[in-house]
Amino acid sequence: MQTVQQSTYAEYMKLHLHIMMTQMGTKSGIKKFEQKGNDAIIKELRQLHDKKAMVPKGKEDLTLEDRQKALWYLICIKEKRDGTVTARGCADGTTAAIHRQRGGELYNGVSGGNDDVMLH
Repeated sequence: MQTVQQSTYAEYMKLHLHIMMTQMGTKSGIKKFEQKGNDAIIKELRQLHDKKAMVPKGKEDLTLEDRQKALWYLICIKEKRDGTVTARGCADGTTAAIHRQRGGELYNGVSGGNDDVMLH
């Protein structure tokens, strides 16, 4: 009886791992999906631009300190069950813990402002 429950649990976990592990990074997503992946990334970035969530700046327009404080914007690509390819983005806040200060003390929060994000 217990072996049946264990094998059912293992199959259940395999299904969930497959669903969770189907997204990929930008480079491998463009390599796999080609134009569909590229279009998904452009759509994601256009949303940010249209909603004025970020203002694009060239690397040469930023000081060294601004570049060091900028957060990376990570984009993952995924193919949905219906075959459409989508992209999702989020800011990587690990550098925010180093550079944020509140009241003279180091602030370990990971939330950054809209002007602290750098696309890579």
